[in-house]
Amino acid sequence: MDWRARMAELSELGSYRSIDELLIQAASEADSDEDKLEAILARAELLEDTFLRRVEAANLFLQILDIDPSRTDALRRSRFIHRSLGMLPQVAQSLERELGVTDEPVLAADMLNELGDVMQELGEYDRARASYANALNLQPANEAAQGSMDDLEANEVEAQERMMTLAQEGAGGDGFAAMSQLVRAARIAKRLGDAGLRAFLEAALRAVPTAVEANAMIDSWFASAGDFDGLRDFHHRFADSLTDPAEKSRWATNAAARWLNRFQDPDIAASLLAVAAEADPNNVASQVALALQEELAGEEPVASP
Repeated sequence: MDWRARMAELSELGSYRSIDELLIQAASEADSDEDKLEAILARAELLEDTFLRRVEAANLFLQILDIDPSRTDALRRSRFIHRSLGMLPQVAQSLERELGVTDEPVLAADMLNELGDVMQELGEYDRARASYANALNLQPANEAAQGSMDDLEANEVEAQERMMTLAQEGAGGDGFAAMSQLVRAARIAKRLGDAGLRAFLEAALRAVPTAVEANAMIDSWFASAGDFDGLRDFHHRFADSLTDPAEKSRWATNAAARWLNRFQDPDIAASLLAVAAEADPNNVASQVALALQEELAGEEPVASP
């Protein structure tokens, strides 16, 4: 039987571990690069979306790129995972890798702007300035790069004023625009050592709960202080504040993924997966990942769908 048909059968049964084993075998026995890439891609998606083993998934996406260098889609998917986990050096390497092959000025400008943001979050402010400057050389009308460059070029008093203006404009708003203003305010606060950083990030999450940058930055804020109990409590409080069950379930699942992959604490991950599973019983990832964590802990696993 073709492995694709067998995978469909196993999916109907909810036999996800068997699917993982099947895909490993399919990739190793593939007769062509095309078949091998298809099996690797299917396994990367399984690890990312169902098992929440996202670092492994990112490595598989990069393996796809090694086999077929034209697959920039795989590079971007690995980059998104690393960004969501706060793995900023890997994000920077990924952006630089794609910048080395792209010949589209507008796309390159956007990536340089993103690279500047990453460098700011890493505290590499000279490299951030260089990235924003290169973005503006390619696309002088790039408002995001210009705004962030102006933030960096401002003296301390001006930067404080810019930070408060951005925070006030973003406060009480929702959607991407408000979130972006608040994240910019948080980057300025980080550079200035301002105590408002956490409040800005929490407001950004209220505007867009799924905001990758804001989630990763607030995780880093707690982690840099070694306050993992505080981070755990924040994650639970924020999940509880979400009133839409599906949104709460997705958010708690992604927070659990960060505990599994970034902080390597399966117990806290399991507590968040329990929140996700209760909020939305149809969330397959939370059900499967929770069952696996309970199995590893020697408990009776919950029934997966």
